[in-house]
Amino acid sequence: MGLFSFLENNKSSFSDKVWKEDLYAIKGMMTDALHAITKNELPVVQTFFRDTSERVSTFLTTNQVPYFSLESGNTSEAEMQNQVVFLLDANLLHSSSQVIMFFANQAKKQKINFLFYGHYPIPTKENKMLEKLSALNGSITFYSSLDDPSFKIFGADHIKETLGKLGLPDEEAIQHAMVSRAMKNAREKIEKNITHEIVCQTETEWFQKNYKDRND
Repeated sequence: MGLFSFLENNKSSFSDKVWKEDLYAIKGMMTDALHAITKNELPVVQTFFRDTSERVSTFLTTNQVPYFSLESGNTSEAEMQNQVVFLLDANLLHSSSQVIMFFANQAKKQKINFLFYGHYPIPTKENKMLEKLSALNGSITFYSSLDDPSFKIFGADHIKETLGKLGLPDEEAIQHAMVSRAMKNAREKIEKNITHEIVCQTETEWFQKNYKDRND
């Protein structure tokens, strides 16, 4: 049972799971991905940055989890995959009609679980991706940790200290609509301070170039 599970939940197009540390966020995400496979569902793990993609692929390789890197040019090969975790650069949801078509075809056969490793810092850009996925009637879950740069901006150390006092185990996630709203509000605050986004390869670099020296 999550820390805020006793509160009333509000409906949302996606859910958030937040851990105190990044390692547990990845483990939680992969546990859900493998559970989806046991139910004959399709797990699609998506990342927004190169470093997070490498972190996920390293975890999959180290733990010998079979996975397939989905790209625009290999959707035919993807059709033949079975009992694997799909790994995708989420930015392809904007640029690749082949990837969207692949998901549309798969959605006719089985439920798709879209598992995002972290949020994109700008919510309007992320929302455009979610609009495309929501039409497929799959589940959408974001997996984050208080180690994420966006959390650090808004006092992650204080939050960690509070959760520690409340006795939240490291391996347990916070999952509730109020958490999703708080994260959404924080990212909207970030977006309001950005006039022209500088696209970056890593999340840390993104915050250094787009949100540096901010006093909130």
